[in-house]
Amino acid sequence: MTNISLTDETNQEWRQSFSQVSNFLEEVPKLVGDFYQKYNRPILYAVLIVVGIIIFKTVLAILDALNDIPLLSPFFELIGLGYSGWFIYRYLLKATTRQELSHYVQSLKDEALGKTSQDS
Repeated sequence: MTNISLTDETNQEWRQSFSQVSNFLEEVPKLVGDFYQKYNRPILYAVLIVVGIIIFKTVLAILDALNDIPLLSPFFELIGLGYSGWFIYRYLLKATTRQELSHYVQSLKDEALGKTSQDS
């Protein structure tokens, strides 16, 4: 008789525990939905930051792998020097082209800041 009452008590405790766990698991989707609705923007920003870090590390790994290829690194340096030389020749040697560059940079700044030609 004692064994039967212990078994019934144990079964009752298991049922109660199972009921509590079941109720909690039923509430999880609602809790997650409420949490997402409440913290939508911070979650989005956190995900974007994590994705940005992953992309940044991937690009660095690719560039490091490219840098290890013989003669490719000096080739990229030559391309950079050539582009720098062209930029200096095209925009910085003459006053008229410097003004053209200045106007172009100013228009980019105005566009980025949301200014229109009527605002100035």
